[in-house]
Amino acid sequence: MNNNIKNLCYWRPLLILFPVLTLVCPSLIAGTKSSRFENYKKRLPQYQKARSTRDHSIRVGPNVFKIQSVQRNNPDGTLQIEDGKGKRLPDSPSLIPRDLLAQSAWLDIIAVDVGLQKSQYDLGRVKLIHLKSDTIIYPSSEVIESGVIILKHVRGTILDRSMDFWMEVKSYHEEDKVRPIPIKEGASASWDLGELKLIQTYQGHSAFRWEKRNGLSWLVPTSQPRNPDNSCRLFLRWKGVRNQEDHQICGVDVYEKKWFPDAIMMQFGKQQNAPKAITLDIPLSFVDHLEIRPYSANHRFFFEEMGLPDTDQTPVVDKFEIPVEIHGKEGLYQENDALSSIQLELKLFRGTRSFLLSTHGRGEFKLSDTKTKDPLTFSTFLYRINGLNSSVTQFLILDSLGNPLLEKPVTPHSLMHHGWQGEFGVVDVPCPLENLGSIVVLLGS
Repeated sequence: MNNNIKNLCYWRPLLILFPVLTLVCPSLIAGTKSSRFENYKKRLPQYQKARSTRDHSIRVGPNVFKIQSVQRNNPDGTLQIEDGKGKRLPDSPSLIPRDLLAQSAWLDIIAVDVGLQKSQYDLGRVKLIHLKSDTIIYPSSEVIESGVIILKHVRGTILDRSMDFWMEVKSYHEEDKVRPIPIKEGASASWDLGELKLIQTYQGHSAFRWEKRNGLSWLVPTSQPRNPDNSCRLFLRWKGVRNQEDHQICGVDVYEKKWFPDAIMMQFGKQQNAPKAITLDIPLSFVDHLEIRPYSANHRFFFEEMGLPDTDQTPVVDKFEIPVEIHGKEGLYQENDALSSIQLELKLFRGTRSFLLSTHGRGEFKLSDTKTKDPLTFSTFLYRINGLNSSVTQFLILDSLGNPLLEKPVTPHSLMHHGWQGEFGVVDVPCPLENLGSIVVLLGS
């Protein structure tokens, strides 16, 4: 009897702890597995050593990015609304702009509310990753005035029910002062420490040499500009006292998209004769103004397994049409009003031309052969679509009366998808340029 009592006393603490251990141990094991899997993801090239959050809330610089809701459109324009973890939320006003929502028949749109205003961050690259199915989607992305992130892509691409939402951002303090500089030689931004003046602007890339004028150093081009349709070079001069705070500069285009140069950081010393040079990978005519503000580094992070509302991905219409009037003339044609946040450019040539494609900047076309072939029977055009990745882009060639010149739409013979920004390519048309009345761009799956 005494031995039984002793044994009971010996095992009693373990008997008391056993229910607790049965609850705690699985959680510890699951947490360890989750941590190991998270660290494993960070080492994979597609995650680029980004930080992660499983509870969909993470501090990035001075701001906290936290998923408030995720909205996604059905093909009929109605919305599915969830909390980012698969839980359905009550109906609420659409976060998706009305003109985009009107394109629901062929466009899949996801709106992610991260609880911040547009002025608090700049959005760079974006990816949706599903590791188990080895799926990576590069949706076109933008931050609208409300601060909501809009992701869009053509219907027909099946997304998993939950995906890692990876992004690269710059996160700003609310009190940061933003100073614009108009794109006009002599324009400037001034504050208490001095003045930053735009002194020279050049289209494209050129070689330069130094010259002295009135005691100041100037850069003078010594060659013809290279890639003038896709880049520009700007020179600025600082006049003022030494400023210990690092600043950053970017170009803002006519569509309010920001373009950051490679040499983004600017440090202001005492008054200098030598100007500071920056290169933007957009044409000078596209730049609306420069923007200077206190520097912010790039931050990479991802929301693990962000739930995507389940919607029907069958397109109601196969293609979205954007007509561009040509009237048989060479030149650059732009169409920006057909669909919000999507810009189209066409550049037409007589005959066939050979180009090499590069994803640098907005996407570059490099002439690989200066010869023009078949000018009486063929024409060539370059196209660039910014703001959307279309899985299949086709072009319907019409005459001046609106009748098809060819039996079937033509497709690009050279094509590159430029990640989250869009696509660009080269199209040969077996018709002389003078016969072309219009080109209808067909976007869709």
